[in-house]
Amino acid sequence: MGKFKMALKDFQQVAHKYSLAIDLYTQAIELNSENAVYWANRAFAHTKLEEYGCAILDATKAVEIDPKYSKASLSVSKFGYYRRGAAYLAMGKFKMALKDFQQVKKICPNDLDAAKKLKECEKAVMKLNFEEAIAVPESERRSIVDSIDYRAIDVEPQYASARIENDVVTLDFVKKMMDDFKNQKCLHKRYAYQIVLQTREMLQSLPSLVDLNVPTGKHFTVCGDVHDQFYDLLNIFELNGLPSEDNPYLFNGDTVDRGSFSLEVILTLFSFKCMSPSAIYIARGNHESRSMNKIYGFEGEVKSKLSDKFVELFAEVFCCLPLAHVINEKIFVVHGGLFSVDGVKLSGIRKIDRFCEPPEEDLVVRSHEVKDEGYEIEHDGKLNTVFSAPNYRDQMGNKGAFIVTFTVMEPSRPGFELSAPIGQLLVLQKLDFSSNSLTGTIPDSFQLLKSLIFLALSNNKLHGRFPRGLTGLQNLQYFIMDDNPMFIPLPLEFGHLRKLQELRLANSGYSGTIPPIYSQLTNLSALSLQNNRLTGKIPTAFGNLSHIYHLNLSRNFLGGVVPFNSSFLKRLGRNLDLSSNPGLCLSPSEAFGVNVGIDVCGSNKTASSIRPLKNSESPFQCPKPIILTSFWVFLALHHILFSV
Repeated sequence: MGKFKMALKDFQQVAHKYSLAIDLYTQAIELNSENAVYWANRAFAHTKLEEYGCAILDATKAVEIDPKYSKASLSVSKFGYYRRGAAYLAMGKFKMALKDFQQVKKICPNDLDAAKKLKECEKAVMKLNFEEAIAVPESERRSIVDSIDYRAIDVEPQYASARIENDVVTLDFVKKMMDDFKNQKCLHKRYAYQIVLQTREMLQSLPSLVDLNVPTGKHFTVCGDVHDQFYDLLNIFELNGLPSEDNPYLFNGDTVDRGSFSLEVILTLFSFKCMSPSAIYIARGNHESRSMNKIYGFEGEVKSKLSDKFVELFAEVFCCLPLAHVINEKIFVVHGGLFSVDGVKLSGIRKIDRFCEPPEEDLVVRSHEVKDEGYEIEHDGKLNTVFSAPNYRDQMGNKGAFIVTFTVMEPSRPGFELSAPIGQLLVLQKLDFSSNSLTGTIPDSFQLLKSLIFLALSNNKLHGRFPRGLTGLQNLQYFIMDDNPMFIPLPLEFGHLRKLQELRLANSGYSGTIPPIYSQLTNLSALSLQNNRLTGKIPTAFGNLSHIYHLNLSRNFLGGVVPFNSSFLKRLGRNLDLSSNPGLCLSPSEAFGVNVGIDVCGSNKTASSIRPLKNSESPFQCPKPIILTSFWVFLALHHILFSV
């Protein structure tokens, strides 16, 4: 219980580590489910992560356990009714929040913070009641669009920012507009009206569920929440390229609110949509709504930078946004996730007037929740969360991420080749294509992946040469490519990748000698070359690899005296396997007290009881092959500060 008491006693010690706090309180609740403090503090953490539904459930449980316990000492923070009221307030459910804060006021009449929240709720409910009283019936409402004629708005001669020529939104205009936004210049109202109205017209023609097709060999990028983080949006474009027909994006909701640059974000996305409708797709999130925009800043920002009329216009346009997308009939992309009730069918989503068969998709992609690494993979890889706003709200310390998918084959094909466009992912750090029935060679475009740290291609059918320019991958630390029919000499180029920590090339038919340059890989911790056709001697300088802890050269045709001293041999112990190399022997002076699986030179005695590992016992055994129809690559982005 010690760590739970610590988390409870000094909650601020885990500030901005709310996921960790939730885990700790969950464990505490499992030990003592009748402690209202645990439930209420977990509700607080859920609220900070904007998981308001979970916060309401936890706060309700706290109220059930101790209905009169609204607030503990300041060091423990706030409980029960207060937590639930705060969650309702954040969701814009003012009437529900009002009831909870009224209860807090009864229990703690001198609580100034609760009194402030109560007054805020009373004001909001009064405004709602007034608006309902004077509201025009739906049948009599006119669209705000009917009152807008942007062509009648004059552009002042002194206006020096981006201009739309001949009513056509071009790439040059969008680039100029983004540069203006970086310098905190505003777009003229005429052009803002044109962009939003043109986007509305396109969105109105779309169904609620949009089907997207990514052709074979092409890629597609999915971004999660970006909110107001305009400079991070620019960072994504810098890393992954601007939206275009050949580089399309899907922004999966929550493009506004939470800061001061939401207008810049949404106008940029809408402008790319106007420039090329197939370059960018936008889904509706919970923040593309009037109620959220009132609370979280977008409404006030639009009024300040443009006008009240734009508030109404954006509210209309947000109602036209699609609710979800399906990529290649396999990947269901929706902002919040799947539904709280069973039996919702995709056909039902298509019929929604807005604007799972339970879903049979192979993958569900959602956003909405902050993730420390910018993404999270759950349910055996079938549920992926992506969040694209790094250091969310300038306080969460999280990374942002986006997803890139490559369509590489038709499902009926028994195997497929790696796609050359993979080389376009210039910021890719981790790539794992193990056990995918890959054929052919590694494309030369891999040499462009300068940021690559981890590459795994094991258990495929790759063969032949390695890509030209392999030595350019100077950030590569892990190269895992066991079990491929390569049948070539070991590449010298690996010896130039000085950051390599693990190199695994077992069971692949490599021939010739072990290049002496491999002994210059001073960071190497694991080298697996077993079950190949290697000949010659073990490079003498291998004994100087001070960081190596696993070395397997078994089942080859190596010969000569093992160049390792007794200190090296003892350090590796059973992590050294030299067995089944008929011409290899151990110096008598180094053989005492060590077991390495080979004979002592000049003797028929074996200095080891180690036997070669069978395939079923191999520590690097690969999973059974599977066939994918798309490759999904997560790109994690550290928060980058921009000067403006």
